[in-house]
Amino acid sequence: MDVEERVYFRARAREMAPMHARWLMSERPANTLETNLVQVVDLIRDCSQHLDRPELTIMLALHFQPIVEGWSTWGLWTAALDHALTATRQTADLLNEIRLLNHRSEAARGCNEYEAAHALALQALDLANNYQQFELVAMSLNQLGRIAYVRDQLELARDYWEQAYRIGEAHCSAVELGRMALNGAVVAINQLRFEDAEQRVNLANHYFEIVGDPVWLAKAKSTFAALRYAQGHISTALLLWQATSEAFQVAGNHYARASDENAIGCALLQLGQWAAAREHLHIAANTYEQLGSLVDTLSVMANLITLNVTMEEWEQAEVMISAGRTLAITADKPLIVAAIDVDYGRMLLARGDAEGARQAWERGQALQQAAGAWEAAHKTELLLSTFS
Repeated sequence: MDVEERVYFRARAREMAPMHARWLMSERPANTLETNLVQVVDLIRDCSQHLDRPELTIMLALHFQPIVEGWSTWGLWTAALDHALTATRQTADLLNEIRLLNHRSEAARGCNEYEAAHALALQALDLANNYQQFELVAMSLNQLGRIAYVRDQLELARDYWEQAYRIGEAHCSAVELGRMALNGAVVAINQLRFEDAEQRVNLANHYFEIVGDPVWLAKAKSTFAALRYAQGHISTALLLWQATSEAFQVAGNHYARASDENAIGCALLQLGQWAAAREHLHIAANTYEQLGSLVDTLSVMANLITLNVTMEEWEQAEVMISAGRTLAITADKPLIVAAIDVDYGRMLLARGDAEGARQAWERGQALQQAAGAWEAAHKTELLLSTFS
């Protein structure tokens, strides 16, 4: 291809790029992220590197970000976000740069790159503060809370999310405010602040009803199920999770569905329906593995350990405890380490090693208390009280 042909085809590609973008963003049955993600990422890259269309690069990244979050398909998407960030700097588009820094932070969080995620969110927060963009300050604080929460820093997450809501109440959209309220509810459940949790779930539900978003309404319902579960209403929680899991499946939100399948497995385990519990836990584990989410796979693994110990499947339990504990330490997940220690103690006690059980439970409780996970620490205290 000679120079003249290259110039011609580049010009034609530049002209066609907006039409290609509109087609990818159109609500056609065949236009799912599963079928189009590679095309989207390729078009973002081409617009950024070859076609001199920075505005299209930014538009595509912002349009598809919420869909990618639902799928948690971060591997390919991180490169697209990097191209979009470059485009914001080329065009001095400060507000979208801050938004995309938070999205890039979320992608890093989804890839378990917590230090990078934290640094990106702090960069977004600094820019938002410097330019007094209070909506984006709140969104950046919310993102910092998400990172702290996944690192089991519950008190820090709570502080970030409460700041985010206070600042954002007068500036953010209903969906963003609902997300902040729901995040606060999750921490409140973990810390046994049930009245506060219910108020926050109701507040989130109010915001999501304003926009009529079925996925976020289902997430509020799922969090309400978690509250009922923590309060001991297992059957009620199970029915709610079964409904929300189906809603997420219909919406194509695989990550949220896997979370609910994991929760359903836990509820069935508590109700003594062990075969059904195993089935749902394996659905969750397989989905998380497909999404490449190590931390969430570890969470399911911890629940499968609980199932193995409950069913006195000692050989399987020993193998999974050893592997799971090592992986959880590597992934910096102290609450999963603690959960595994608690089950290890249950296994030791059932096999006649009371002192070993006590030591395992004390080790687990110390991790739970350090993380501010009062619900888990309280349950472990009930186990330790059997020795007094």
